[in-house]
Amino acid sequence: MSSLNKTVELVCGNEPLYLGWEDYYRSGDEKSAWGNDAPPFLDERLVQYLPPKAKVVDFGAGDARNSLPLGAAGHPLTLVDISAAGLERARRRAIELGLQPLPTLVTASLDQLPLASEQFEFALCIDALPQVYRPQQALKEMARTLVHGGRLLVNVFTPADCAYGEGERLNGRSFLFKNTLFSFFEDAEFTPLLSGLFTVCDCQQVSWQDPPHPPFRPYPHTHDALVYVLQKI
Repeated sequence: MSSLNKTVELVCGNEPLYLGWEDYYRSGDEKSAWGNDAPPFLDERLVQYLPPKAKVVDFGAGDARNSLPLGAAGHPLTLVDISAAGLERARRRAIELGLQPLPTLVTASLDQLPLASEQFEFALCIDALPQVYRPQQALKEMARTLVHGGRLLVNVFTPADCAYGEGERLNGRSFLFKNTLFSFFEDAEFTPLLSGLFTVCDCQQVSWQDPPHPPFRPYPHTHDALVYVLQKI
Protein backbone atom coordinates (compact mmCIF):
# COMPACT_ATOMS: atom_id res chain seq x y z
CA MET A 1 0.00 0.00 0.00
CA SER A 2 1.40 3.41 -0.89
CA SER A 3 1.86 6.09 1.77
CA LEU A 4 -0.71 8.22 -0.04
CA ASN A 5 -3.37 5.49 0.10
CA LYS A 6 -2.56 4.73 3.70
CA THR A 7 -2.93 8.41 4.58
CA VAL A 8 -6.37 8.54 2.96
CA GLU A 9 -7.44 5.51 5.00
CA LEU A 10 -6.23 7.14 8.18
CA VAL A 11 -8.28 10.25 7.48
CA CYS A 12 -11.39 8.10 7.38
CA GLY A 13 -10.50 6.07 10.47
CA ASN A 14 -7.57 7.34 12.52
CA GLU A 15 -7.45 4.67 15.23
CA PRO A 16 -4.13 3.23 13.91
CA LEU A 17 -2.53 6.59 14.69
CA TYR A 18 -3.28 6.30 18.40
CA LEU A 19 -3.29 2.60 19.31
CA GLY A 20 0.35 2.72 20.34
CA TRP A 21 -0.38 4.93 23.34
CA GLU A 22 -2.74 2.42 24.94
CA ASP A 23 -0.22 -0.36 24.32
CA TYR A 24 2.54 1.73 25.86
CA TYR A 25 0.68 2.63 29.04
CA ARG A 26 -0.41 -0.97 29.53
CA SER A 27 3.19 -2.19 29.30
CA GLY A 28 5.95 -1.96 31.85
CA ASP A 29 5.76 -1.42 35.60
CA GLU A 30 3.80 1.05 37.69
CA LYS A 31 6.45 3.77 37.62
CA SER A 32 6.05 6.98 35.67
CA ALA A 33 5.89 6.12 31.99
CA TRP A 34 8.16 9.03 31.10
CA GLY A 35 10.36 9.34 34.19
CA ASN A 36 9.78 11.67 37.10
CA ASP A 37 11.26 14.88 35.72
CA ALA A 38 9.11 17.21 33.64
CA PRO A 39 10.66 18.85 30.56
CA PRO A 40 13.07 21.58 31.71
CA PHE A 41 11.11 24.40 30.06
CA LEU A 42 7.95 23.74 32.07
CA ASP A 43 8.59 25.20 35.53
CA GLU A 44 9.95 28.53 34.30
CA ARG A 45 6.85 29.18 32.21
CA LEU A 46 4.46 28.05 34.92
CA VAL A 47 6.06 30.49 37.36
CA GLN A 48 5.68 33.29 34.82
CA TYR A 49 2.24 32.59 33.36
CA LEU A 50 0.14 30.35 35.65
CA PRO A 51 -2.40 32.39 37.69
CA PRO A 52 -2.85 31.51 41.39
CA LYS A 53 -5.40 28.73 41.99
CA ALA A 54 -6.31 28.68 38.30
CA LYS A 55 -8.56 25.92 37.01
CA VAL A 56 -6.14 23.84 34.91
CA VAL A 57 -6.61 21.26 32.15
CA ASP A 58 -3.82 19.01 30.88
CA PHE A 59 -4.48 18.02 27.25
CA GLY A 60 -2.70 14.80 26.30
CA ALA A 61 -1.92 14.25 29.97
CA GLY A 62 -0.85 10.61 29.77
CA ASP A 63 0.05 9.62 33.33
CA ALA A 64 0.06 13.33 34.31
CA ARG A 65 3.73 13.64 35.18
CA ASN A 66 3.58 17.29 34.14
CA SER A 67 0.38 18.33 35.89
CA LEU A 68 -0.08 16.35 39.11
CA PRO A 69 2.21 18.79 40.96
CA LEU A 70 -0.27 21.53 40.04
CA GLY A 71 -3.09 19.54 41.62
CA ALA A 72 -0.95 19.08 44.72
CA ALA A 73 -0.46 22.87 44.81
CA GLY A 74 -4.22 23.43 44.94
CA HIS A 75 -5.18 23.93 41.30
CA PRO A 76 -8.45 22.18 40.31
CA LEU A 77 -7.21 19.74 37.69
CA THR A 78 -8.76 18.02 34.65
CA LEU A 79 -6.76 15.41 32.73
CA VAL A 80 -7.57 14.56 29.11
CA ASP A 81 -5.97 11.75 27.13
CA ILE A 82 -6.94 9.31 24.40
CA SER A 83 -5.49 6.44 26.46
CA ALA A 84 -7.67 5.16 29.29
CA ALA A 85 -4.68 3.18 30.55
CA GLY A 86 -2.61 6.36 30.79
CA LEU A 87 -5.33 8.10 32.80
CA GLU A 88 -5.63 5.08 35.08
CA ARG A 89 -1.94 5.44 35.84
CA ALA A 90 -2.55 9.13 36.57
CA ARG A 91 -5.43 8.26 38.92
CA ARG A 92 -3.27 5.84 40.89
CA ARG A 93 -0.45 8.38 41.14
CA ALA A 94 -2.88 11.07 42.31
CA ILE A 95 -4.12 8.75 45.08
CA GLU A 96 -0.54 7.99 46.13
CA LEU A 97 0.12 11.74 46.35
CA GLY A 98 -3.01 12.25 48.44
CA LEU A 99 -4.59 14.76 46.07
CA GLN A 100 -7.95 16.10 47.27
CA PRO A 101 -10.02 16.41 45.26
CA LEU A 102 -8.78 13.89 42.73
CA PRO A 103 -8.39 15.16 39.15
CA THR A 104 -11.28 14.83 36.73
CA LEU A 105 -10.38 12.24 34.08
CA VAL A 106 -11.61 12.51 30.48
CA THR A 107 -10.81 9.92 27.81
CA ALA A 108 -11.00 11.71 24.47
CA SER A 109 -9.15 12.77 21.35
CA LEU A 110 -8.02 16.38 21.50
CA ASP A 111 -9.87 17.26 18.30
CA GLN A 112 -13.21 16.11 19.80
CA LEU A 113 -13.41 17.28 23.40
CA PRO A 114 -16.52 16.36 25.44
CA LEU A 115 -15.98 19.41 27.65
CA ALA A 116 -18.03 22.52 28.34
CA SER A 117 -16.84 25.78 26.82
CA GLU A 118 -15.04 28.60 28.65
CA GLN A 119 -14.22 26.84 31.91
CA PHE A 120 -10.41 26.72 32.27
CA GLU A 121 -7.99 29.59 33.02
CA PHE A 122 -4.88 27.66 32.01
CA ALA A 123 -4.08 24.65 29.83
CA LEU A 124 -1.08 22.43 29.22
CA CYS A 125 -0.47 20.45 26.04
CA ILE A 126 3.04 19.03 26.41
CA ASP A 127 4.47 16.65 23.78
CA ALA A 128 0.90 15.87 22.64
CA LEU A 129 -0.24 18.16 19.80
CA PRO A 130 2.26 16.66 17.30
CA GLN A 131 0.50 13.32 17.83
CA VAL A 132 -2.92 14.66 16.75
CA TYR A 133 -3.90 14.11 13.12
CA ARG A 134 -5.93 17.37 12.97
CA PRO A 135 -3.84 19.82 15.03
CA GLN A 136 -5.77 22.93 13.99
CA GLN A 137 -9.07 21.32 14.98
CA ALA A 138 -7.48 20.35 18.30
CA LEU A 139 -6.38 23.96 18.84
CA LYS A 140 -9.93 25.12 18.12
CA GLU A 141 -11.31 22.68 20.67
CA MET A 142 -8.74 23.66 23.29
CA ALA A 143 -9.45 27.35 22.73
CA ARG A 144 -13.17 26.70 23.11
CA THR A 145 -12.69 25.30 26.61
CA LEU A 146 -10.58 28.26 27.80
CA VAL A 147 -12.03 31.44 29.26
CA HIS A 148 -11.41 34.68 27.35
CA GLY A 149 -7.75 35.55 27.92
CA GLY A 150 -6.96 32.04 29.16
CA ARG A 151 -3.52 30.70 28.32
CA LEU A 152 -2.24 27.53 26.70
CA LEU A 153 1.31 26.25 27.18
CA VAL A 154 2.03 23.99 24.22
CA ASN A 155 5.05 22.59 22.40
CA VAL A 156 5.56 21.07 18.96
CA PHE A 157 8.54 19.01 17.84
CA THR A 158 10.85 20.42 15.17
CA PRO A 159 12.71 18.53 12.42
CA ALA A 160 15.79 18.71 14.70
CA ASP A 161 14.08 16.31 17.14
CA CYS A 162 15.56 12.83 17.54
CA ALA A 163 12.31 11.20 16.39
CA TYR A 164 12.25 12.94 13.01
CA GLY A 165 12.23 10.33 10.26
CA GLU A 166 11.51 7.35 12.52
CA GLY A 167 8.85 4.96 11.26
CA GLU A 168 6.86 5.20 8.04
CA ARG A 169 6.41 8.58 6.39
CA LEU A 170 2.73 9.39 5.92
CA ASN A 171 3.06 12.79 4.27
CA GLY A 172 5.27 15.86 4.56
CA ARG A 173 6.76 15.83 8.05
CA SER A 174 4.41 13.24 9.57
CA PHE A 175 5.46 9.69 10.43
CA LEU A 176 3.81 6.59 11.89
CA PHE A 177 6.06 5.06 14.56
CA LYS A 178 4.88 2.07 16.64
CA ASN A 179 1.24 2.92 15.91
CA THR A 180 1.70 6.53 17.01
CA LEU A 181 1.69 9.69 14.92
CA PHE A 182 4.61 12.11 15.06
CA SER A 183 4.45 15.40 13.15
CA PHE A 184 7.13 18.08 13.11
CA PHE A 185 6.81 21.83 12.64
CA GLU A 186 8.72 24.99 11.90
CA ASP A 187 7.31 28.20 13.39
CA ALA A 188 6.15 29.38 9.94
CA GLU A 189 4.07 26.21 9.64
CA PHE A 190 2.61 26.26 13.13
CA THR A 191 1.63 29.88 13.74
CA PRO A 192 -0.92 30.00 10.87
CA LEU A 193 -2.86 27.32 12.76
CA LEU A 194 -3.45 29.87 15.54
CA SER A 195 -5.30 32.40 13.36
CA GLY A 196 -8.46 33.65 15.04
CA LEU A 197 -7.81 31.52 18.12
CA PHE A 198 -4.70 32.63 20.00
CA THR A 199 -2.06 35.31 20.15
CA VAL A 200 1.53 34.35 20.93
CA CYS A 201 2.82 35.58 24.31
CA ASP A 202 6.12 33.75 24.12
CA CYS A 203 7.95 31.33 21.81
CA GLN A 204 11.34 29.69 22.23
CA GLN A 205 13.09 26.72 20.65
CA VAL A 206 14.31 24.33 23.33
CA SER A 207 16.36 21.11 23.32
CA TRP A 208 16.58 18.66 26.21
CA GLN A 209 17.74 15.16 27.07
CA ASP A 210 15.16 12.49 27.90
CA PRO A 211 15.84 9.19 29.67
CA PRO A 212 14.98 5.82 28.08
CA HIS A 213 11.26 4.98 27.81
CA PRO A 214 11.19 1.22 27.25
CA PRO A 215 9.70 -0.37 25.26
CA PHE A 216 8.71 2.76 23.29
CA ARG A 217 12.13 4.40 22.92
CA PRO A 218 14.50 2.36 25.15
CA TYR A 219 17.56 4.61 24.94
CA PRO A 220 18.55 8.15 26.01
CA HIS A 221 17.49 10.66 23.38
CA THR A 222 17.34 14.37 22.59
CA HIS A 223 14.12 16.27 21.92
CA ASP A 224 13.88 19.61 20.15
CA ALA A 225 10.68 21.65 20.23
CA LEU A 226 9.14 25.06 19.80
CA VAL A 227 7.55 26.02 23.13
CA TYR A 228 4.68 28.51 22.99
CA VAL A 229 2.65 30.37 25.56
CA LEU A 230 -0.60 31.34 23.81
CA GLN A 231 -3.46 33.55 24.93
CA LYS A 232 -7.02 32.98 23.79
CA ILE A 233 -8.36 35.85 21.72
